[in-house]
Amino acid sequence: MGGLYFLIPSLMAIFLSLLFVRAGAIPFVRTGWADEDSGLGKFNLIIGSDLLYERNHADLLADFIDQHAEPHCEVIIVDPGRGHAARYTKKMETLGYTHSQSRPTISLLEASFPRGRILHYQR
Repeated sequence: MGGLYFLIPSLMAIFLSLLFVRAGAIPFVRTGWADEDSGLGKFNLIIGSDLLYERNHADLLADFIDQHAEPHCEVIIVDPGRGHAARYTKKMETLGYTHSQSRPTISLLEASFPRGRILHYQR
């Protein structure tokens, strides 16, 4: 998968997200990964960043994403390399997803991204 990737600084991403949510441009629902029914629905594209903080997050996140994924879905997770991506990938593969990964090709601020990867899953 070719293309140009930009990393937006976290504070800017938070600011823009809040701006769009408050303007009503992006619907917002607060839910937990372990919730049985969040009411979010199903999607054919799911994108997340910096989500795998703890070991148990891998299973919780994989189950949550699978609950909200259409039968044919693309999932992109940007992982900074805390060591939980392998467990997450194994769980996603047991749920029927194929996996590939890459490093970011271009950073907007040319900041270092030493261990991080872009994890890509399809089903």
